[in-house]
Amino acid sequence: MITIQNAPVRWQDGRFAPAPHPQGREGTMAHAILMAHNTSGDPDRLSLRFDAMASHDITYVGIIQTARASGMKEFPLPYVLTNCHNSLCAVGGTINEDDHVFGLSAAKKYGGEFVPAHQAVIHSYMRERYAAPGKMILGSDSHTRYGAYGCMAVGEGGPELVKQRSWPASSSARPTTSHTPKSLPSTSPGRPGPGSAPRTWPWPWWGPPSKAAR
Repeated sequence: MITIQNAPVRWQDGRFAPAPHPQGREGTMAHAILMAHNTSGDPDRLSLRFDAMASHDITYVGIIQTARASGMKEFPLPYVLTNCHNSLCAVGGTINEDDHVFGLSAAKKYGGEFVPAHQAVIHSYMRERYAAPGKMILGSDSHTRYGAYGCMAVGEGGPELVKQRSWPASSSARPTTSHTPKSLPSTSPGRPGPGSAPRTWPWPWWGPPSKAAR
């Protein structure tokens, strides 16, 4: 049985107890990371500056071409280009080598970090090189999540990466904007079954909390 709390609460003595807003939210690691990367000056309106970005060879060609067309002259923050998807036998292996050549030339021209095919997988590389407590990473892959490191990593579509890269390197503002998200606590008694993961078990009730958050 899952219980959804719609009022401000805090975890105390093994249960949720009423809490004055926004005391609980401001005490979370997620809120601290968001505020540290918010350039808007308004805690209720986020304008996020990420520490690094990452793309693999299925996504980086279109992203870089769009950023170039938008006036990009250089990558304004560390940008890793890995070659771990279009190099697989299932998608033809080396027949996609033209993408890799494009990625290498772009990394040399704009200052990116190019990881050759068969050397590393995007998320293993980012965990070893960039994920760290308090950091924010933006990736054009849905599995971009490094929470076990205390790092807030987000998988987004290519346009969000384009917006990050279309700003000059000297600018402190980054146009990834959003209202500060609400926290939605929940409880579920018992133990999760085999194969359960933090990201999968809430899916059956995602609809009602999403509506409540709006």
